[in-house]
Amino acid sequence: NFKLNRNKGYIALFSNKKIALDRIDYLIQEPNISSGRNRDGGKQWVYYDEPTPGFSNSKSTGTEELIYSKEPEFSLEAGFYNKKKTLLLSSQVDDAEIRYTLNGDLPQRTSKLYSGPIMIDTTAIVRAIAIEKGKLSSGTSTKTYFINVNKDLPIISIVSDTKALWDTLSGIYQNSLRSIARIANIEFFEDKNEVINQIVSIKLSGNWARYHGQKAILVEANGKYGKETLDYRFYPDKRIYSFRSILLRAGGHPDKYNTMFKDGVGQFISQEHLKVDYQGYRPAVVYLNGEYWGIHNIREKLNANYLMDNYNLAKNQFDYLQQSWLVIKSGDIEHYLLTQRFINNCDKTN
Repeated sequence: NFKLNRNKGYIALFSNKKIALDRIDYLIQEPNISSGRNRDGGKQWVYYDEPTPGFSNSKSTGTEELIYSKEPEFSLEAGFYNKKKTLLLSSQVDDAEIRYTLNGDLPQRTSKLYSGPIMIDTTAIVRAIAIEKGKLSSGTSTKTYFINVNKDLPIISIVSDTKALWDTLSGIYQNSLRSIARIANIEFFEDKNEVINQIVSIKLSGNWARYHGQKAILVEANGKYGKETLDYRFYPDKRIYSFRSILLRAGGHPDKYNTMFKDGVGQFISQEHLKVDYQGYRPAVVYLNGEYWGIHNIREKLNANYLMDNYNLAKNQFDYLQQSWLVIKSGDIEHYLLTQRFINNCDKTN
């Protein structure tokens, strides 16, 4: 029922008589890295790249220093091929292990050990880590390979743990769970060239629309795990080259896939005569964990990120209020209340 400061702090254990029994001070915390005793009750503290909350540390492998292994190298670039290919994985360190997955799951120390060439004869995703002796495992390298895929639209490949998406209890796609974020990797291909490959957070968007078979996915750059922005000009009609988030929207409700472009066209056709804000629109083909997932529209979501991206503002430079102006998402409510007071008290006959 409490949280710890990510940057630094301490945890202390007291008896019921408020006598200090033990204490540990910690510095900045890295994502998915825990620190703990090398054995239960042992004196030495080590780092773990596979945390074991609620279980003993004795079966885990810890490292004394916060040093990461170097990511593995791929012999093939992500992209499009017209015949089956052979993929080789390698490490700059001779005795490093390489572990990999083909189903979208994050590779771990117990994942399949790379021992020879991987044959790719159909569209596939490969995720791999390297593990050097005495070091934490590397970051995950993710690449999507399209075999005999020919699409005219841009292509987006989203990869996330199968459990995070499809678990019967906690899978956000399986259960249409909104406002619960999951870590994923996104690749964006323009004219068959990969222009983005980075870690992001994803969550479902929409009210009734999230119960459709094809759901809207909000993709947000996450500074905790990687870059803070998606650096690409997604909408040729807008001079914006960096976004904090994009929305992958299906047909929506009540359109429900009937046109796939009704919402975008409704906003876009007004721009010739009206100088008002509008959400960027562009159709793309989406692959989810290597499976073709149909056409989605790349859209801007009307939130604080929209104002920051379109007007080059910092979050404290504008007021952004939600839920009948009761919830403050950015800035404060002072000017809104002053405006409301003026409207209530002014002479409305003028």
